Amino acid sequence: MRQVNLTIGNDPYLLEHVTQLVTRTGRPFQLDDTDHGWRYHIAYPDHPPGPNVDVVLLTTRHHLAPALQAHLALTTSTLDHLDAALTYAASGHLGFPHLDTLTTAGILTADEPDLWQLIAQATPNHRIAHTLGYSTRTLHRILPTFYQLIGATNKPHAALLCSRAVPHRQTRQ
Repeated sequence: MRQVNLTIGNDPYLLEHVTQLVTRTGRPFQLDDTDHGWRYHIAYPDHPPGPNVDVVLLTTRHHLAPALQAHLALTTSTLDHLDAALTYAASGHLGFPHLDTLTTAGILTADEPDLWQLIAQATPNHRIAHTLGYSTRTLHRILPTFYQLIGATNKPHAALLCSRAVPHRQTRQ
């Protein structure tokens, strides 16, 4: 049996909606109130045994760091397909929304999508500053806040986390 642990935040509408959805599936589940919001522990007895899968429903910016640490992250645009997405995750298909989805969902604002992309590409700080129109000093002031937002400890860690949401470039042969 496999278990999916779904964190949804503290929104009462989501709590009601997701509880109804999970109840309709007939799968056994347990609900806990955690520091990051409501967390469902949903059993998938029809799936082969395997490690538990952590899934985060991105509803606000403060869920970004836990989502980057999870096996799968979803945005609220997937609510209509939440059961299918969770079943997909329970089967071992994991991932993270693309950068444009994070922007459209309002998770990232202002220059953050550009900063995210540049960090994912391991761009040197002086080039990031130039590209975004910042002084190097301003960028050094902004980076710790951005790292905290995504749960990174340093720039290489941030690049690794950010690369999860940036589509990989296809190479020509």
